[in-house]
Amino acid sequence: MNNTNINFHQTFYPNFDYIGKILSIADGDVAYSIEEISDITGIPTGKSSGKVLPHIKYSEYMNLINMNSQEGKLYLKRTELGELIFREDPFFSEDLSRLLCHMFLTSPNAGAGLWCFIYRELQFKYGTEIKRDVIDHDIHQYFGKSTKLSAFNTAYSSSNSFGNLDLSDIEDDYIVFKEFDYDDEYLYGILYSLYFELKNLDDNRSEFTTRELFEELKWQNSLNWSERRVLDFLSEASDKGWLHLNRQLNPIIIVLKRNIRDLIELIYSELI
Repeated sequence: MNNTNINFHQTFYPNFDYIGKILSIADGDVAYSIEEISDITGIPTGKSSGKVLPHIKYSEYMNLINMNSQEGKLYLKRTELGELIFREDPFFSEDLSRLLCHMFLTSPNAGAGLWCFIYRELQFKYGTEIKRDVIDHDIHQYFGKSTKLSAFNTAYSSSNSFGNLDLSDIEDDYIVFKEFDYDDEYLYGILYSLYFELKNLDDNRSEFTTRELFEELKWQNSLNWSERRVLDFLSEASDKGWLHLNRQLNPIIIVLKRNIRDLIELIYSELI
């Protein structure tokens, strides 16, 4: 999670039309300036601000690309997940692709500090309805600075962003987090996130506790799920042979039985 610049978005919400264009040039072979990326993709930019760099950062925090800078130019390289999405769903037409981006954007291991803080930390602290002035107060207290939430709010209401996932309602005084409506087509994508988060806790382990999942990672909050709902999902994954749950111990032990690379090619396999 990157806590250093909570205003990286420059008030621009993540637009998947632009993120798809970033993915399309992220071969890692050529270094581009911001202006060159704008010329190639059509993403607007300017001398002091623009949408190119914020969308590069969004793509990075969504675990879609890696970025390296050299002599004022940027090398962009698709990650394993980015390569899969670019091949299977380059225009982000599927809600599954956008859900994965949301889960990684809110991840303590890969994501953006502001998104992770609001979705995972504040929801863990306050529940699924949070006053907007409480959010503003806690952001300032935690990060030592304030930020406008217009990009965050628009992201979860716009059809060009996460709006179709129906994860939250942005009201005048509150943000209301809504339980993600799960279907079988999301199984392997959500499992991929689960494996990623747990293995980033300790890549040398295959056994983790539900306490680590719920209290350290707060993974359930990326889907606005209760702990009970997560356990139902874990039981389904156990029935399919992806993990084992040792319910005789307290807290419950989650035993990962496969490799994360086994999941990557299955992510889109349940789409109709």
